[in-house]
Amino acid sequence: MPSSLLTETSEIFLDSAISNKILSNAKDVQLETIFAVPLFSDRGEIDLVHLNECLESLAAQTDDRFAVVLINDNGPCFDPLSDKYIPGHKRALNQMIAKFESQMNIVGVTPDRNVGLGHARNIAILAAEVVGSKTVSLLDHDDRADPRRVEVIAREFQDPTVGVIYSNCRVIGQESEAVEPKDIDPDIQLFIDLLTEFGPTGFDMWKPI
Repeated sequence: MPSSLLTETSEIFLDSAISNKILSNAKDVQLETIFAVPLFSDRGEIDLVHLNECLESLAAQTDDRFAVVLINDNGPCFDPLSDKYIPGHKRALNQMIAKFESQMNIVGVTPDRNVGLGHARNIAILAAEVVGSKTVSLLDHDDRADPRRVEVIAREFQDPTVGVIYSNCRVIGQESEAVEPKDIDPDIQLFIDLLTEFGPTGFDMWKPI
């Protein structure tokens, strides 16, 4: 039977085959975190280019005690009825997942409809609960993880008083190039400045690590 989690808006289902595959791949190793990687493809091939770079950054982690739940949220590029539809897009995604299966613990999930970003992440959160992962990490398909991300997560959560950790970011462009500080969009720079000065929830909530 699928596992389920009732939310205020809809019910989230996780096929037991997904959780069983995560556990089988883990080989009795306690997972420090599960990465929730949602994909809503509406920009064409560049979405898969960015996703590949995202997964490469996870494959390069210094600590391999993690799993990845990649949620394909039925974007227009996968929809034959959409003017953005790309024939072969789904096959290319499946081939990418298959490529990374030999490098890390990764599973792909495709809901039966577009469920939205929050619901997509909740599927991975439910997976983490079912398989007993210590934490959940959020990573968008067009972002990259620092190679020490899992290592730092594992270290910091040894402290029982820690419930959430966050970090700031480095900005990259549409072609994955580094963006110089002077060229960063003002709205993005404001976000970075607020994270740097206050953290995501206010004063005196966070300690540097």
